[in-house]
Amino acid sequence: MSNMVSTMQRAEQWPLGKQFIQLAMRWMVPFSASIKPELEILETGHTRGRMRDRRAVRNHLSSIHAGALFTLAETTGNLALMSITPDNGRWIVTGMDIEYQKKARGVLIAETILGELDW
Repeated sequence: MSNMVSTMQRAEQWPLGKQFIQLAMRWMVPFSASIKPELEILETGHTRGRMRDRRAVRNHLSSIHAGALFTLAETTGNLALMSITPDNGRWIVTGMDIEYQKKARGVLIAETILGELDW
């Protein structure tokens, strides 16, 4: 298990530990903080986050902005990758595709489940 995952799992056991993790995540990645993602699951190779529907993430059509949706997906995906990155490994996102099906409203959930990667 990666150090990041084990550290976060230990922190969740502290009083207000989950809130501390949320704040640390938002501080480390300021742009992602703009959507106020809430981390629900952080396990090795598996993350799930949610974003609440609020005015700050809406567009002119009264639905959640495509950029906010993309940011939520990227945030959970990046955390899942971080959780399985070898100690001597590094990576950077070089591309990502997304296909929008309909207007998004309400609480949104993004989940990433990774298999084994050949580093």
